[in-house]
Amino acid sequence: MNKQIWSLLDNFRGALDAHDFIVQIAACFVWFKQTGTKVIDVQDRFDASIGPATMHMLPSKLEHAVGKETIFLPDRRGKLSGEQIYHLMRGLQDLLKAQLVTYKDLSDTLRFSSAGFGKSEYLPHVPNELASLGIKLLGEKTESVYCPFDTGYYFASELPSSSEKKGEAIETTDLYFAEVDKFLLDSNFSIVQNDPIQSPYYVGDGGLVQFDASIAMPPFGLNIRSKEINDIWGRFPEKSLMGEVYFLRHMLAHTFGTVVCFVANGFLFRTAAGEKQFKQDVVNHNMVKAVISLPANLLAKTGIPISILVLDKSKTCNTIKFIDASSDVFTDKSSRTRNRLININRILEAYNSSADTDISVHASPQQVKDNEYNLSPGRYVLSENYKELTRYLSQFETARLEELVEIVRPQALKHSESGEEIYCEYNLSNLDDIGFIQGEGKKICVGQNDIAKAKKQIIKANDVLVVCKGAVGKVGLAGEEIEPNAIASQSFSILRVKPHISSTTAEALYQYLASKYGQLQLSSLATGTSALMLSAKDLNTLEVPLFTIEKLNQIKAVRQQIIDTNKQIQNLKSDIKRLNHSWL
Repeated sequence: MNKQIWSLLDNFRGALDAHDFIVQIAACFVWFKQTGTKVIDVQDRFDASIGPATMHMLPSKLEHAVGKETIFLPDRRGKLSGEQIYHLMRGLQDLLKAQLVTYKDLSDTLRFSSAGFGKSEYLPHVPNELASLGIKLLGEKTESVYCPFDTGYYFASELPSSSEKKGEAIETTDLYFAEVDKFLLDSNFSIVQNDPIQSPYYVGDGGLVQFDASIAMPPFGLNIRSKEINDIWGRFPEKSLMGEVYFLRHMLAHTFGTVVCFVANGFLFRTAAGEKQFKQDVVNHNMVKAVISLPANLLAKTGIPISILVLDKSKTCNTIKFIDASSDVFTDKSSRTRNRLININRILEAYNSSADTDISVHASPQQVKDNEYNLSPGRYVLSENYKELTRYLSQFETARLEELVEIVRPQALKHSESGEEIYCEYNLSNLDDIGFIQGEGKKICVGQNDIAKAKKQIIKANDVLVVCKGAVGKVGLAGEEIEPNAIASQSFSILRVKPHISSTTAEALYQYLASKYGQLQLSSLATGTSALMLSAKDLNTLEVPLFTIEKLNQIKAVRQQIIDTNKQIQNLKSDIKRLNHSWL
């Protein structure tokens, strides 16, 4: 980021709201280049010799000049005054004269501004390091590249000048910034204002225009109703609520080679009908080349964790490369709330390697199928801790959790003032330091319609409780003194050891799940973005060790030591409290 330009802009910040300000600054940058490169007539150029009496004409002159590049300012409420435009343009000319600014600097400034401003109004932004990584993942065949949606110009500017680049954007403002960026960088990016999902613009003989490759970071969290799409091209065999399936299908329909798409992590593990069908299809047709998980907080406007999905319609290798680049090794703290991606070469080395590495692994389509088409790299790339877990489990026979316990699913119960039965609901806050349920539960009156549901969630002595929503993996154990009307909140799943099982006990199961290995297993199964979840299927299939009588006796003795030690700690805390008041 050019500090001189930023210092100059500081003089005008606050004059307009953030979005209006960036729109006006972008127009001034275009006029500045038009004047400096003399691509417009003399009478249309900025003239630093004008006096105060004619400065009021500069806003309309600015808009007229910028329009000559077919760049039309969005209809915004706020505009810089003639005097403000004059001082900004004069300052830019002084910086150019001192060789302290380039037109590339102006482009970078606008991109940086879109990341740092406009909190109340979304301005799409792709960090340069992400755009660069995405382009490198495309490989060498980039003679023609499709860069759709609102951030297409970020990727287009990273492509070779010899590449044919085309894009589509819906919003006037997005088109405006793309055209400004194109002019400042002398890019050959061709972009039109159009909704690519509803009605693709690039149509040729025989159907949609085909590109060597496509790359995009589509909007995150966008819902699209399939009934509202009038598609004549057969692009969307699946019906989905979330936009990712439609974005990816559209890109695939325009491409005969590689598709690189940035997606929210939630898309990788969600199993809603349309999303699962899409993942089944691209996996079964051998189109998934790689999935790369990235560190958190790389984007300025959202904390949504993201990954890169690489699809290749000409892929011949019958494996999928999973790369886990989500660790701190790949981040540099660029601000209080945002990280910057680093060590990109290490990601590319793993991507281009035919062998597995410490951050990557090749998985078969069958492995993905066994994982319910979950494409999260964390399911396949084992960390050092997970390798240690594998070594530990290899010492024992193991079994699926569903083979050892009855699992009671969490359900929500509503309090009813006219309820006929009263229950005490226990939640996460009722677990003490050693996992026992303590304190008073929340009194809930349950109506006739919910009594059967409530009875299913009654906690019995020696039940193991596992948190499946929020603080996923937290584990509790019900003691013999549990109240007869105690029920579990919807955050818990209840694990009840089956009567005929002799290879584990409630306290052994609790101690294992609370151990570093059990916690690692539970955390690795957690899914979700804003709130973590542990699915019923994943809990069912969790592999746990089976113990001998000797090991069970050892665990029982350890558990008793934990209880005795906790009593000593509580007694000491009482002594400290007493001593605090003893001198009064």
